[in-house]
Amino acid sequence: MPRIHVIGTGGVGKTVLASRLASALQVPHIELDSIFWHENWQPTETEAFQQAVREALAGRDWVTDGNYSKVRQIIWQRAQVVVWLDYPFVTLFSRLLRRSLRRALSRELLWGTNRESFLKLFFSRESLLVYVIRDFRKRRTLYEHLSQAPEYKEVQFVRLRTPRQSERWFEEFISSQASPGG
Repeated sequence: MPRIHVIGTGGVGKTVLASRLASALQVPHIELDSIFWHENWQPTETEAFQQAVREALAGRDWVTDGNYSKVRQIIWQRAQVVVWLDYPFVTLFSRLLRRSLRRALSRELLWGTNRESFLKLFFSRESLLVYVIRDFRKRRTLYEHLSQAPEYKEVQFVRLRTPRQSERWFEEFISSQASPGG
């Protein structure tokens, strides 16, 4: 069974895919946001975050998701597969906007006591929407570079560019894991 890390710009669907993979493979799903964020959007201190991630990844098999550079080296040293959801900006931004609006309207509880709010979503310097607009090209360039970096030559990179391609890859991957020798 492989160790898989799902990456991509915020709102693209990393957690959804990682959760589906973990469920289908019957392995733990480690959501990095749930380790990093505490009540009232307080982040975990770097060393504590790194230690918590090391402990969470101590098992033989797992699926994780998130983009935290503070723990990338820890994860990618153990990962066998990195799945990069690299969807077009319009696709990911519309998904992020719908998800954020749904969460703000429903007051969905996230990590700790955290909830998304309209105020933070539209009128804050910490807006995830603004962050994604600024981050999209930079993250794409970074992941293109990292996928070719010699220190990660043992990691299989899977770059998925559309939700349809992701769904096909998921079905094929799960099927290959269920087959003998998979």
